[in-house]
Amino acid sequence: MSGIFISHSSRDNTAADDLATRLRAQGYQSLFLDFDPADGIPAGRHWEREIYAQLRACSGVVVLCSVHSMASDWCFAEITHARALGKQLFPLIIDACELRSVLLDTQSTDLRPDPEAGYARLWRGMRSAGLDPTDSFDWDVHRPPYPGLTPFQAADAAVYFGREDDQRRCLDTLAQMHRYGGDRLLVLVGTSGSGKSSLVRAGVIPKLSRMPDWQVLAPMRPLQQPVDELARVLPEDARARLTGDASERALANAVAAVAAASDTGAERRAVLLVIDQLEELAGYDRWQLSRDFRALLGTSPYRYLQCRRLERAGRLLRSGLGLAAAAHEAGFADQSHYGRVFRRTFGTTPLAWHRPGQPRTIVL
Repeated sequence: MSGIFISHSSRDNTAADDLATRLRAQGYQSLFLDFDPADGIPAGRHWEREIYAQLRACSGVVVLCSVHSMASDWCFAEITHARALGKQLFPLIIDACELRSVLLDTQSTDLRPDPEAGYARLWRGMRSAGLDPTDSFDWDVHRPPYPGLTPFQAADAAVYFGREDDQRRCLDTLAQMHRYGGDRLLVLVGTSGSGKSSLVRAGVIPKLSRMPDWQVLAPMRPLQQPVDELARVLPEDARARLTGDASERALANAVAAVAAASDTGAERRAVLLVIDQLEELAGYDRWQLSRDFRALLGTSPYRYLQCRRLERAGRLLRSGLGLAAAAHEAGFADQSHYGRVFRRTFGTTPLAWHRPGQPRTIVL
C-alpha cells in the first residue's frame, strides 16, 4: 500500500534512477519508474494505459521538478491525473525551474542547497502523509485470524488482505473529498455479505487513523436509537451536548464541537464518521427498499446505479480521459465490464457512441 510513482522527464533519468535507489534504501520496495527493468513498463505493454494504471494503483507521487519536466506535457498530464485521483504529491526540485501552477499549493522540497537535508525532509513528509515503508499493524497471536461470519475489525488489520484495490479507491476518494471539498457523503454500496463492513473497519479506518489530517470516529450502527448510538462514538465534549436532547440544534452543536476539537491550530483535520448499516436510519430492510425504489423510479437500485455510472463515464470520456481510466473512475470493475454494460444498455460500444460527429440520442 506504499507504492510510489516517480514522475520525471526522460532527460532526468539519472536523477530519477538515483531517487529510486534512495527510496529502496529507505524501505520503499514498491516503486514505479517507467524505464526501470524490474519496476518499469513491461515490454509490449501500451505505455499510456500502463502509466494511468500505475497512477491509480500508487499511494503517492514524487515529482522531479526541472526545466525539462516542467515543460513536458506528459509530466503535466501525470501531475493533473494524480491530483484528480486524490494522490499525495511530493514535488522535488532538482534544478532551477518555474513550477507549474498546479504544484504551487503543495509544499516542495528543494535539493539544491543541501541534497542530503532535502532527502531527509522528503522522507519525513512521506511518512507524515501515511506513506511509511514499515507500515504494518500489531497482531495479537491469541486472536483468531478469521472472525467467521462477523466482519473484520480494526484489530484485524494485520491479517486483512485481498481488497487492496477497493481499499485504495476508498482512501483516494476520501482524499479527494478532503482536498477539494464539495461532497461530504461517501456511500459504499454492495450486496449483503460482500465485505463492506470489513473493508471499512479493517482496511480503511486503520490507515486513516494514522494520517495526521484525519480524525476518525468509531463506527456506529443506528439501530433503534440513532442519536444515542451516535453519542456513544463522539468525543466526551461533543457527547455532553446530546445528553437528553435529540433535537436538530443539539446534533448541530455536537458536530460543531467535534469539528472544533479537530482543529490543531494549522489546517483543520477532516472528521470521518462511519455509519454501518445505513438503511437502519430509514427503517428499511433491503427487500422493502428495493420494492419501494422500483415503485417510485421504475427500476431497481442496482440498475439505477449502473445508469448513473454510465453517465459519469460518458462525461469523463468527453472530457478527454481514456477509456480504461473513465471506466475505473465511474465505478466499473474494468474496461471490459464497462463495455459489457454499455452494449447491453445502448446496443453499441462506448467508443462508437462517443466518437466525434456521432448524433446524440436521448432514450426515454
